[in-house]
Amino acid sequence: YGRVMKRWIEAKNWELVLAGMQPEEVRHVEMLLRDYPVLDNARSRFVFLNAGLFREKKTEALLDKIIDVAGQLNDSDVGDLFCLVIYQCGKAGLPALEERFRGTATRLNELVKDRENNDMMRLFEMIKMKM
Repeated sequence: YGRVMKRWIEAKNWELVLAGMQPEEVRHVEMLLRDYPVLDNARSRFVFLNAGLFREKKTEALLDKIIDVAGQLNDSDVGDLFCLVIYQCGKAGLPALEERFRGTATRLNELVKDRENNDMMRLFEMIKMKM
């Protein structure tokens, strides 16, 4: 627990915690999520359930997964996961997938309830400018 928690605190995100995890560490994370509900949030569950896709940088598959779970999450969690996948793609990969991100943003805008505060296209444009 100590080793996984230390990596969690230092990394501040599950992507880095999951990179290169051994099977016994995966079991520890499962126990942590069960025993410490504060860690059990939409972001950590999404990354944990899709760890293989994150490791292999399967951006398009991750975007599909976000669309699949969007109706089950609150709007801020949907935006958070979309940001997560944009950053996962990285600056170098963004041009090749820009149209896919735009299409996903449009679809997510249809699925979120509070469009005023959760415009995924605007979110994408802001992140793209920062990268």
